Amino acid sequence: MSIIKNIFHRIFAEGIFNLILLLMSIFLLMQVAGYAPMARAFPRLVLVMILLLVIMDFVRGFLKPRKPDIADAGQSGESEESRATGHEGESVDKVQPTSKALVCAVFLLMFVFLAFMYLLGFILGSFIFVLASSWALGYRHIKRLILSSIAVTCFLYIIFILIMSSRLPRGLIMEHILR
Repeated sequence: MSIIKNIFHRIFAEGIFNLILLLMSIFLLMQVAGYAPMARAFPRLVLVMILLLVIMDFVRGFLKPRKPDIADAGQSGESEESRATGHEGESVDKVQPTSKALVCAVFLLMFVFLAFMYLLGFILGSFIFVLASSWALGYRHIKRLILSSIAVTCFLYIIFILIMSSRLPRGLIMEHILR
């Protein structure tokens, strides 16, 4: 009975979250409409992708009921090994934190990112944020973490500096070093 209650609670909570994301994305799409064409291209792309993903998640939530969490899996008779690794006998490089811990960790990391961006600048702050958020979300393969952080940071550099010719925050420390 508690499994069914958890599933309905999750669907309701995700529905509220999706509704907030949907409304916020529509509002922001209306806001960026007044920007210059080059300045609105990337935000519009991101917002349209968010809208599509939210709509897909709404549809998926109604058409296909969710499976219970790992915490609920103990009641379904799964072995301890399959709950820890995701599959019977197969190891993975991920740690499975609880959903509340994930929400709190990513929320706190956003504030840490803002602090790093203020102190170290956008590029170095982005690198640290991608690295830390991937770690917080449970990914533990160090070489891939570093390579993906470098790749995302390079992608952001190409988009914002080379393509859009944007001025990104340098940070207090970097401003002092570059003087």
